[in-house]
Order: sequence, then structure tokens, then C-alpha cells
Amino acid sequence: MTSGNGGGNSSGERRTPAADAPECVRLAEGLRELRARTGLSMTELAQRTHYSRSSWERYLNGKALPPRQAVEALSGLARQPAGRLLALWELAELAWSGRASGAASAPGPATQGPAAPKAAPKTAAPKAASMTAAPAGAPSRWRSGRGRMVALLTAVVLVVAGVLVSVALGGAGGRPRADLSGPASSPVPGCRGSGCEGRDPELCDPSGRDVASHSAPGGAWVKIRYSRTCGAVWAVVWHSKVGDQLRISVPPGDSAPRKVVIQEFDTERMVPTPMAATRRVKGARACLVSVSSHREMCFQA
Repeated sequence: MTSGNGGGNSSGERRTPAADAPECVRLAEGLRELRARTGLSMTELAQRTHYSRSSWERYLNGKALPPRQAVEALSGLARQPAGRLLALWELAELAWSGRASGAASAPGPATQGPAAPKAAPKTAAPKAASMTAAPAGAPSRWRSGRGRMVALLTAVVLVVAGVLVSVALGGAGGRPRADLSGPASSPVPGCRGSGCEGRDPELCDPSGRDVASHSAPGGAWVKIRYSRTCGAVWAVVWHSKVGDQLRISVPPGDSAPRKVVIQEFDTERMVPTPMAATRRVKGARACLVSVSSHREMCFQA
């Protein structure tokens, strides 16, 4: 829909019922995560794409459905595959257009199909047209069913591709069952050791293992996480404020300190620092600098 996609009308400034649909909420969260990966401010994001700062604010806040091209552009800037978000976009587009509720009942109107030729059985041409086109009484429902099918097929393709990659990396031989079960308990990391230095934890092991946590004045909560598989440590923060700085450092000689500055929309989610490669988690140190008080709160693993 052009009105939902553009997000430029006055109604786009207010949250609509569609904006609270689970599909739309997940899409907005995914977009915010991608924007955080880019490290770009809202102004820089507008300069690097064909969409204005105000449009991106509505897209990331979930107040408007972004165009499909905007999702692809943001994925490109973040150097991430667009498949998962495009599948979410397909489902969100159904909710925004009001066709999601009709998709479930799509088979129902099919009974009206034979009635259309009877209304005008003058020539064979109209009958042939009715075989390829949606019934005149419910075109949107047929399109919604098709869109939903596209989204589901996209999701299935992504899952199957992930399984095939896991099998290939695991060296599938004569024991496919063992190969498929391996990644569930020991995920294949996208990087390891020094290769993880300064990179996003999502590339290796986004969950990690909590080794220390601390609450900061103002309600922020900080944790230090470590992954032996990746050979790296990082810090995460919740309930922070725009402008706060989170830094992770490891024992001298391992790697340089890594930090992240909380930007717009980051306050609504968990924000990780880049990874710091290390062989030992003991001595890892996380520091949160408050933008309001300029005070630094630090703790160690």
C-alpha cells in the first residue's frame, strides 16, 4: 500500500491498530537492530538512503510501514541478509493493509468463483479470465492469501538454507542425524578469537554466558557476557539513556577496549558493545558513563 509504505501522511504520526500487530512490532524491532548495527545516526541514515529522517523515525518507531526498498537498503548498510526482515515485511504489509484477517478465510470465497461465469456466460473469454484472476467479489483476499504464501515460503527457504549450511559446515557424512543435532548445542560461530575483535556478538553467539551483572543509578542494568566458542567477551545494557556510553575492556595485552554510544531508539532494547577477543573472562571490565551525571560506573567479571 502506498499510504502505509510512504508513511508521509498526517495519520502516520499517530499509532494505528495495525502498528501494534505482532508482525509490525517485530518488523520495527528488526529495523532498529539493523540501524544499530550500521552505527549511523538518523541524519546519516537519511543521507545514505532515499528516505528522510522523519520517515525513518516513523519506520523505526512502528508508526508507518516502510517500503520494501527501505528494508533492503537498511539491510545493505548493515551488511546483513535481508531475507528474514523481508519475510516479516510481507506479514506486516498484510496487517497494515487490513488483509491479514481476511487471509485466513481466503478459501471461503472460492465457492463464489463458479457464480461469476453464470452472471455473464456470453462468451468463452470471460470464463477463461475467471480461471486466472481472483473472484470479483473478493480480490483483496486472494491477493492476501498469495502474499501470505510468499512470506511463509520465504521463511521456509531461510530455515532450510540454515540447516543445509549447518550440515555442510559440520561435514555431513554417513551420520546426518548427528550433524543436524550438533549445531543446536554447539552453534557454528561466524568468527573466532581475534576474528571476532570489534564485531557484533550476533555474528558469533548472541546469547553468550552471563558472567557478571550490575545495576546502575537511573535504572540501567549492565551485564558482562562471555562465549568460549567465540573466545570473546562483550557487555550489554538495558534501560539506558540516549548519549550513555557502555565500554568493555579485557586484561592488558588481549585487545583494545570496545564501546557503544546509546542512540535514538536504543533505549527500547538491549544494546551490546562490540566483542573484545580474550582467552580469559576473569578481569573483564564493563563501564557505563551516564550522559546526565557524567559519572562512570564500572565492575569486573
